[in-house]
Amino acid sequence: MKNLHDIIIKQSKIIINNCKIAMDVTFPEELIITIPKLSKYDINKLVNDLKEINYWNCIYIISADEFKMKKEAVTKTFLQLKSQYPKNYHISRINDSVHWLSNNSEKILYVGCKENNLQRRLMQHLGIINKKSRSVYSLYLNDWWLDHSKLIIKIWNLQDKVNNAVLQIIEDSIWEELHPLFGKKGATFNKKNA
Repeated sequence: MKNLHDIIIKQSKIIINNCKIAMDVTFPEELIITIPKLSKYDINKLVNDLKEINYWNCIYIISADEFKMKKEAVTKTFLQLKSQYPKNYHISRINDSVHWLSNNSEKILYVGCKENNLQRRLMQHLGIINKKSRSVYSLYLNDWWLDHSKLIIKIWNLQDKVNNAVLQIIEDSIWEELHPLFGKKGATFNKKNA
């Protein structure tokens, strides 16, 4: 077995290098997709909106201009949804956050990153594809959102400028700052290293 000290030094250097890369990333202009009413949203519009960007190494934030549901009501709704589906219903985690009580002008629902096929990932979050399967952890907004308010998706495409670890560092930093109502920090990294 390798010396633990050498392993720690090696991994620390990798982390430091990835943090330096993350600090030097220049964010491109954001792409904003607005969904006034999810129940009336045309999936072809999402496909067309996303055609203009490459799907590699994107950071995205899903938010709402208003969100009046209380945490307890969301929890109850999620439990009902899980009991209705015969197979596993993997909906994103509900976070304990002071943001449930805040009066911010924008409610941050989810912070994520995606290495490829961002289009598919956003369709999972919106809950507008493969309605019989809910096996990937996502928001599945179409199942419970009920047009509460306008949804906003902001996307930054970093393309091939960053590797997976750097992408995760950026996502986690944003997550830590915004404290989204759903999802978990380190999700992509933890999944790859499980």
